[in-house]
Amino acid sequence: MSNVRPHTISVTQNLAMSLDTYIAIAGLALNALVACVTIYIAYLALVHTAKPRIEILLREPTNQPKDRLIVLHYDIKNIGHWYALPPAIDVVVYLNFDPLFDLIGIGYGSQQEIQAAEVRIGKGGFKYLKAMGIKLIASDLPETIILHTRTPTEAGTYHAHISAYSPNGVAYSKQIPINCT
Repeated sequence: MSNVRPHTISVTQNLAMSLDTYIAIAGLALNALVACVTIYIAYLALVHTAKPRIEILLREPTNQPKDRLIVLHYDIKNIGHWYALPPAIDVVVYLNFDPLFDLIGIGYGSQQEIQAAEVRIGKGGFKYLKAMGIKLIASDLPETIILHTRTPTEAGTYHAHISAYSPNGVAYSKQIPINCT
């Protein structure tokens, strides 16, 4: 018979089992901590690489009288993302209209102090005006571009194409049909 008493073997086995359990729990806690740190680093990378996101809305209805001088108001707003609100810096907005529109000019800026009346011919023969240097902060009031134009003499549906770009990542494009009656 052995000199080891039965209760000594039981205590040694319990000590070994409890040490294995502690190591397993510590490993699980360490894995959870590493996962949390990895998620946090991924979130930071997402926030710091986010590009601005804008929306351009036409305030007036798309039905307009034919052969009339009209004023159209475009609101440009930085809508951001749920995870980040990066500013849109030096945004350039192109207001492209069907060649039958007689574009007169635009005004923009906090008090419409910036004026542009240089009408050019662009892609597809569309006439366009360009607003430059617009800065948009998320959660701020929108920038308003006021466009003065004469509608076509013939009734019909005409297209306006609005596009905006910036060096820090804004890329926006929208088609707006304008019905002249």
